[in-house]
Amino acid sequence: MNGSTLKLAAKTISKRRRNISILILIGVTSLLIRLLISYDFDRTALLYVGIPFFVSVALLYVVDKPIKPNLHRYYANLVLWSLIIMLGTSVVLFEGFVCVVMFMPIYFGILLLMYLFQLLLCFLRNRNKSTHYAHILPVVIFLSAFEGVVPSASFEREYSITKELVINASPAQIQQQLIQPIQLDIERNWLLSLFPMPSNINAQTLSSGDVHQVDFIYHRWFVTNTHKGHMKLELSQVEHDYIRTYWPHSIQY
Repeated sequence: MNGSTLKLAAKTISKRRRNISILILIGVTSLLIRLLISYDFDRTALLYVGIPFFVSVALLYVVDKPIKPNLHRYYANLVLWSLIIMLGTSVVLFEGFVCVVMFMPIYFGILLLMYLFQLLLCFLRNRNKSTHYAHILPVVIFLSAFEGVVPSASFEREYSITKELVINASPAQIQQQLIQPIQLDIERNWLLSLFPMPSNINAQTLSSGDVHQVDFIYHRWFVTNTHKGHMKLELSQVEHDYIRTYWPHSIQY
């Protein structure tokens, strides 16, 4: 075997190992996400910071670094494989496209921070300076991943907003207007159009004890994997100047 054949064989083996590693990484990441959801950690930074940080660190070892130093091309390659992993885990976990789109900025933001960390390391090494302080960035990302896990490391998550509006109408006229059919076919901007609109709202009256049902159709994979569901809203208290509602039933698919 000549030298070119050996190089080709080595390159093929390297690609095969990388692809197998990517598949394993998709499986491990999916398992970690499922565990976080099962143990009610899906609203903490472990999911939104810890998982992207884990993927970015793993890719640094899985994706081969270029022979010639070209960090920009290396980062673009990491972004590509990171996108593949994210889409792969979303397919395994049957995540909807809205969840994927909303998660993308955080996901790639963490990857960008790790890229800046690599740039900082190269800059310090070229200047023959110590790189120990550069490791503060990944340590900060790692520690921030535990926000929300314990009360002492959590930020306030609940807020209340009050808005007052004076309407020149009687209470009866306002209540009559509230039970009018809602126009569902209105034009929305591109971001809001990603979120599904109700397909039907069953709200005949506005009396205490009434339960209004909202039906909707949702394409989990943008144009396919269609699901139908509904949400029920109960009017627990209706006065001439006061209406209290709550959701007695969770959203059902």
